[in-house]
Amino acid sequence: MTDRRFFIDQPIEKKVVITGEEFNHLHHVLRLQPKDAVILVCGDGYDYHGYIESIDKTSATIVIERKEKNQQDAQLQVSVYLGLVKNDSFSSIVTKLSELGVKNIIPFVSAYCNTKKSDIKIEKLQKVANMAVKQCDRSIPLKVENVIAFDTMIDQLSRYDDVYFAYEKQGNNTVAIHPTGKNVAVVIGSIGGFSPEEVTKIRKTKAKIVSLGKRVLRVETACISLVSVIMYESGEWDLE
Repeated sequence: MTDRRFFIDQPIEKKVVITGEEFNHLHHVLRLQPKDAVILVCGDGYDYHGYIESIDKTSATIVIERKEKNQQDAQLQVSVYLGLVKNDSFSSIVTKLSELGVKNIIPFVSAYCNTKKSDIKIEKLQKVANMAVKQCDRSIPLKVENVIAFDTMIDQLSRYDDVYFAYEKQGNNTVAIHPTGKNVAVVIGSIGGFSPEEVTKIRKTKAKIVSLGKRVLRVETACISLVSVIMYESGEWDLE
């Protein structure tokens, strides 16, 4: 059951002791009891099936019976380069992109950002990503990377098979979204968008410039929309 999955930030052995927030969720929220079945994940690509051996006031001991390769982790490796947004919006984006199977988010500073680098709480956002694996059944959490400079982002785009740049001023002069490789990058700006100079720099990379329709989308909506199309077109939504 999805609501009986727990994320453990350490390698999983034959027996695992759960404490802290995960224990609180197990004991006080779900009210699980000894012998109840649970699934643990730790980010290594496997689901660990076991049962609760014992519970005390501050911890629960889990006995692992078997491990299975997780089948919900995405095969397509999607990295989202995101212009800085406020933490509440960023948190929502992390949750939704976790559900869609994104590998990592790399926040970057651009000319029109209205959020400071120091305002981005990477550790808190990573915690959100870690918890999201329980809801969407993936085993490897989305990784929230450290904030980088715009020019660093430009330099990194050459490492990907496909790069898509969402640009609201592109109009109808756009390209089909159909990934050809297994490593894909998505570039989405902050609320303020990009300066003309930044757009020129992106155009000089391998990025394919795409429009997301006639209407200007919020950053959160743009992230979800573009990644959803990429996942669909790559076959990640096939159920076979």
